[in-house]
Formats: sequence, structure tokens, C-alpha cells
Amino acid sequence: MVQCNSTVNVYQHLPALLSTNQQHIWTPPPTGFGKCNLDAKIFNNSLPFGIDICIRGEHGHFIQVKMSSFNGIPTLAQAEAWALYHALQWTSHLGYQNVILKATGRQLLTILLLLLI
Repeated sequence: MVQCNSTVNVYQHLPALLSTNQQHIWTPPPTGFGKCNLDAKIFNNSLPFGIDICIRGEHGHFIQVKMSSFNGIPTLAQAEAWALYHALQWTSHLGYQNVILKATGRQLLTILLLLLI
């Protein structure tokens, strides 16, 4: 069960979340958490497309990585959603309970934020 203890004004954060000028610098998760970075790649509308998932500990140490390729020609948002789905499945299967998922894909973030509105 997921609980939310605060309300976030999504509109207030959209410009920063969707900015193309952001640097992607890895930041550690809070104490007691792992961090799972995920990404999807589409290779010029050709088969296959790929996903990358990397888990690091609270001090930045490498824990595990998963790279997979799939047949199909999805949109970028669909490929990013596929990466998120596999990251959720994989971290759950590994028994992680305190993991922060971090996706760099702006299209998936946009879709998720619009679903919250």
C-alpha cells in the first residue's frame, strides 16, 4: 500500500521536471534506501529496443544491473513505461522494499504527472 502524507502542486514543479537544461548527476538516496536508475533506448525505429536498470546503495556502491532488449517498435513513452514496469518487477523479485526509482525519460514523467492531475 502506498501512502501520501503531503500534497504536491504538480503545476508548480512541471517546468523544473521537464527542463531540457538539467544535468543528470547521480545523488544518493536517504539512509536505508537503495536507488534504482532506469532508462529505455530506441534504436532508429529498428528492432529491438532496450532497457537499462541499475541499483546502487545509499553510499553509491554498485549492487546490480539489468539490461534487456525486446522486439517491437514502441514510442519512447511506451519504452520508458516498459523499463519502469520491469524495474518494479525486478526490485520486488529481489526482495527490495526501500528503493527509490529514478527515470530520466521526460515523456514517461509527463504522462505520469498528467495522470495525477
